[in-house]
Amino acid sequence: MKNFKFLSIRHIFRLAVVMLLLAVMSITPALALDPPEITSSAVILIETNTDQELYSVNADEKMYPASLTKIMTVMLAVEAIEEGKVTLYDSVTASDKCKFDLTDDGSSSNITAGETMSLQDLLYCAMLASANESCNIIAEYIGGSVENFVAMMNEKAAELGCRETHFVNTHGLPHSNHYTTARDLSIITRAASEYPLFMEICSSAGYTVPATNVSEVRKLSNSNALVTTDSMYSDDYYYSDARGVKTGFTSAAGYCLASTASRNGMDLLVVVLGGTASGEAGNTRYSNFGDSIRLYEWAFTNYSYQDILRTTDMVTEVPVALGSGRDSLVLRPGSTINALLPNDTDMSSFQQDIMIFSEENGEKLTAPIDAGEVLGEITIHRDGVIYGTAPLIASAAVELSRMEYMKGQVAAALSSLPARIIMGLLLAIVVIYIVLVVRYRILYRKHRQRQEARRAAGVSAPERKKTTVHAGASSKRMDDIIPPMPDSAQPSEERDYFEEFFGQKK
Repeated sequence: MKNFKFLSIRHIFRLAVVMLLLAVMSITPALALDPPEITSSAVILIETNTDQELYSVNADEKMYPASLTKIMTVMLAVEAIEEGKVTLYDSVTASDKCKFDLTDDGSSSNITAGETMSLQDLLYCAMLASANESCNIIAEYIGGSVENFVAMMNEKAAELGCRETHFVNTHGLPHSNHYTTARDLSIITRAASEYPLFMEICSSAGYTVPATNVSEVRKLSNSNALVTTDSMYSDDYYYSDARGVKTGFTSAAGYCLASTASRNGMDLLVVVLGGTASGEAGNTRYSNFGDSIRLYEWAFTNYSYQDILRTTDMVTEVPVALGSGRDSLVLRPGSTINALLPNDTDMSSFQQDIMIFSEENGEKLTAPIDAGEVLGEITIHRDGVIYGTAPLIASAAVELSRMEYMKGQVAAALSSLPARIIMGLLLAIVVIYIVLVVRYRILYRKHRQRQEARRAAGVSAPERKKTTVHAGASSKRMDDIIPPMPDSAQPSEERDYFEEFFGQKK
C-alpha cells in the first residue's frame, strides 16, 4: 500500500509562486500594447496604408482646430493648381479685405493691402509662418471672396466624409461655430497629404519669400518642431521620421498638431488637439509635440506588417481525376496576405475559408493541369474582419493519363441513355440466344432418346418402293443410286422434332 504525504505550507507557497510567475509570463506580450501616457485633450493615430486606427482619445469630440484650419485652405488651393485653374507662379495682389476678421495678436507675415507676391509665396506663408492674412488672400483669389471660399471648405469637408466639422473662416481664429474633431482632421490631413505639392510645402524647414513691391525679403521658419530644429517652440522635438503637416495654437484651442511619420513600411498620421504647455520659461514642454512622438514610438515599436499567408504555404490537397502517376494535388497561395498587426499576435487565431472552383461548379478536378494554374481562392479572416483574399494555384503540373482518359471516355459513353438502350437490347438478344440453345439441346436429347427407344422396340422405317431406272442396256435399282435416309432423319420424324422445338406439337 502506497504512502501519501500531504504538501507542507512551504511547498504550497512555492507552487503558488511558480504558478503566479507563469501567469505573469503568459500575459507579458499583451502589456507591450499598453498605450503611452497622453496629456492632450484629444488624439488619434491612424496607419494610412490600411486606414487602421491604432489609438485614439476623445477623437469624436468637437473642438477648436486653431491653425489646423489652414490645412483645408491650402489643400483647396493645391487642388485648383492641379486642375489647371491657377498656377503656382500667378501674381496675386492683396485686397483691402486681406485683414478681414483678424486680430492684432494673430500669427502673420505682415502682408499688407496692395502687396503683390506669387501664389507659391502665399502658400508658404500660410503653412510655415501660419500667416492668417495670407489665407484670406488665397481665399479671395481662388474662390472670388472669402465667404465663397469658406463655403467651398465646408463642401469639401462634407465630400470627404467629415461629420462634425464646420468652418466660418480660412485661418482658424476662434468662433463658436468653427469646430471639428480629431477624427475629421485626420481625414482632411490624409486627403491633403495625397498631394506631393502640399507635402513639399509643409515639410520644408524654411522658405525665403522674395522682396515684393512693399516688403524686403522674408525669411520663414516652419513652426512644426518635428521637422526642423529651428522651430519657434523648441529644438528638442525634432523627429527624423516625421514629415509635415501643421501646428496650431489659440487660447481656446490649446496647442494642436497634425503630422505624419514613416518607418519600416508603416505610414502613420497623428492629430493632437487641446495640447498644453508646462514648465518654466526657457524649458517649456509642449504636449502636442511630446504626445505625437510618444504615439509614433509606441506604434513603431509594437506594430509591424506581418505575413498571415505566404506563397510557400501548402494550403490544401485536392483529388485529381485522370492524372498520370498521381491522383491528388497540393494547392498553395498565388500571393501573400500581409497585415499590420501587434507584434505579439497569435497567428493561429486567423481562420481560412477555402473555395475550389471545380467543387463549386459540381465538377471533378481533371487533368491535365498546369503548374501555377488558378484552381480556387482562400480568404483570411478573424473576429469578423477580412484581412485578404489570395488565389490558390497548382503547386505542380499533372499530366493526363491516356489510359485513364480512355476508360473515362468509355465509361461516359456507356453511361448515356442510347448506349444503355443498345446494351439492353444486346443483352436481351444474348439471353434469348442462350435460352434457345439450351432448349434446342434439351429437345434434341429427348428426340434421340425416343429414337433409341424405337430401335430397341424393333420398329423400323417403312420400306421404300423400289423403282427400276433404265439407262441404255442396263438397269439398276433406285436404292443402288440414292442410299436410303437414316432412320433419325426421316421426313416425318424430322418434322415432328422441329414442331416440338418451336412449340407447335403437343
